[in-house]
Amino acid sequence: MPGSSPSPAAAAAGGGPPSRSASAIVAGAVCGHHVLKIVGYSRTKEVPTGQRIDSRPFRVGGRTWFVEYHPNGSSWVARDYISLFLALDDPAARAVRAQVKISLLDQCGKPVPSYSRTTEVVDFSEEGSWGLSHFIERGVLEKSRHLRDDSFTVRFDVTVLTGVRTEETPVVVAPPPPDMHRHFGELLASEVGADVKFRVGNQTFSAHRLEPPQCSEAANVQGCSPLDSFEKQIKGTAMTHEVPVMLFQLPRKLSTGYYVFSMSRRHGFV
Repeated sequence: MPGSSPSPAAAAAGGGPPSRSASAIVAGAVCGHHVLKIVGYSRTKEVPTGQRIDSRPFRVGGRTWFVEYHPNGSSWVARDYISLFLALDDPAARAVRAQVKISLLDQCGKPVPSYSRTTEVVDFSEEGSWGLSHFIERGVLEKSRHLRDDSFTVRFDVTVLTGVRTEETPVVVAPPPPDMHRHFGELLASEVGADVKFRVGNQTFSAHRLEPPQCSEAANVQGCSPLDSFEKQIKGTAMTHEVPVMLFQLPRKLSTGYYVFSMSRRHGFV
């Protein structure tokens, strides 16, 4: 068909290497935080319900923000609570989607899990501010150890979404499967680097020394034998490389460990 690209099979048939590529869809975000300490908490309670005290402005994600602190709640419904909101200081600017995690900090400066909550993602250019009207009940805070010397601290972790983009990523090629059995079989067949040679009749055999794995105490109770483990490995080698082998052990006064040698055609075994 005119204009169609060749299939992978056709490309392979043409002798060229198959093309590989990878990409990622990345939802970007910029994070920052602002720590606000309320000093003289009892005096801030003079602010009526529905009114607020604003923090100093701060920057996250290229935008300017501030915190709205309502010591007697942001509304009549929340009058027994402290209300906290994150507010955008330049709402007339371009749209900005963000979320905020508001945490009460303990005396070590770490978030108190029961008073750490994350809002949903909202467009602050439309909402202006967003947060928690029922952050913590005043009576609970005043009885807690988190209010000390008439002060407490909250932290605002702000995540500003920066849009979605695509980008190229490295192609990960899976490594080839291990072929230890093949190399082991070739080593035995070649008799290169043998640790010991012995003669039986008119035949000379070259053997390689192997250290058996240690068995656990539980395996010893069940009759675990290092020789059995080696025999399984040797069988795998023989099946893979078609090299018949034999495993044996010398007397301890001569050597420790096990030895393996190839029973090849030149020795008249096969």
